[in-house]
Amino acid sequence: MKRTFVIAAALALTFCTGIAAYAYNNYCDGLTVSSVGNEYPVQLKNIGTQFDDCLDKSQKDTSESSDSAQSLKDLYTQRIEVFDEYTAELTTAEYDTAKKMIDYDLLLKKLELLYDEYKVLKEQSQKSSELFKIGGCDKSTVESDKKAVESKYYEIQAHLTDINALKMDIEAVTGITLTSDLNYEQAYLITDVISLNPGSLTRITGGGSLCVPEGVELEEPELSDITPQYNAALKCYYALGAAMREYVAAEENIRKCEFSLKMGEATAEQLKAATDEKAEKYMNACTAKAELAKSLIELDRASSGALTYLNSISYARAAAYKSAVSDAQSGSGLWLMGRTSNGILFMPTLLPKDVVPDKEDIVTYKLEYNGKRIAIAGGFCLIQPQEYKEECRYAQITYYINGTMIGVYKVDVFSPYGEFIS
Repeated sequence: MKRTFVIAAALALTFCTGIAAYAYNNYCDGLTVSSVGNEYPVQLKNIGTQFDDCLDKSQKDTSESSDSAQSLKDLYTQRIEVFDEYTAELTTAEYDTAKKMIDYDLLLKKLELLYDEYKVLKEQSQKSSELFKIGGCDKSTVESDKKAVESKYYEIQAHLTDINALKMDIEAVTGITLTSDLNYEQAYLITDVISLNPGSLTRITGGGSLCVPEGVELEEPELSDITPQYNAALKCYYALGAAMREYVAAEENIRKCEFSLKMGEATAEQLKAATDEKAEKYMNACTAKAELAKSLIELDRASSGALTYLNSISYARAAAYKSAVSDAQSGSGLWLMGRTSNGILFMPTLLPKDVVPDKEDIVTYKLEYNGKRIAIAGGFCLIQPQEYKEECRYAQITYYINGTMIGVYKVDVFSPYGEFIS
């Protein structure tokens, strides 16, 4: 019993590398950003520049305040809409490619097993041919073994066709050449489904901002019921557990057969049957893990990124958002703001350039607006929208490392994304 438990634990580590959701590091996100195109960042930067100019004009010339106020509302709404559309397209490309990468990984694993089977069959065919020469078997056995080799060869060729078709599909989107040594595990989203509560998952409904121009009312999307996606993921979670137990049992059965063979209590045919069963159970476990990962991707999609919003976004996506910052608001690092039903989620995604912690350091920050402290945190935090004050165009964020102040920066209060301004 203890031996089986140890084997099960070791195999669980092998199959479920990165058991927490944070191990999913948006690998596919970085590969797919370029496929969405750069017209969105260009458009967002133009809108941001127009918004900055309009806000400056409204503050300098109060005689045109009415026209400026309407322009600000229009530009603000337009920027949120374009930002949301861009983010949605990036995320869709990420999810779709992640699922394809998982399918591709499965095909590669299956190919390895097919090659192993082909090698065994070919060795058996060569052995029967030699035996036939000395009268050790009849001709029908030789022909049967040759047909088995031929059949496996064509099965491999058909499998390679499927691999090449999916490979071309993925490469057309990502622009990279897929190789067998790529770490496809990065495309898997795995977490403990049992610990999730579908009713309490924080869901980002779109881009947000600390302040909103007077008169702007953003339309809140109707949140769909994610119970079906959660139930599907839960079913896949239990299926993976069952598949893992069967694989552990198959592994243990091989050990028993090997021992029995040495003792003369089992045959080579029995050991081969046990080996074949292990290969089958291994593939079943790999497939179950893939199905769990894909079901969690669909749950994340349905819940507006509730499982992955705490992850660091890819460098490619961060660079795309940074390129959309207007010249007047340029700085360093990157932050994002997302609307939720409970407030605005402030997400410092890349630290300002002067905040360079060591691995063991503790980074915290204080966020203030109009002289009022609205957050003290170490990472993402939920804040409440603030009433805009004309004399207070920016929020102030102070960064600390191990309690020591490192730098003070400005944060644009009207944008859903931006850089820390020195």
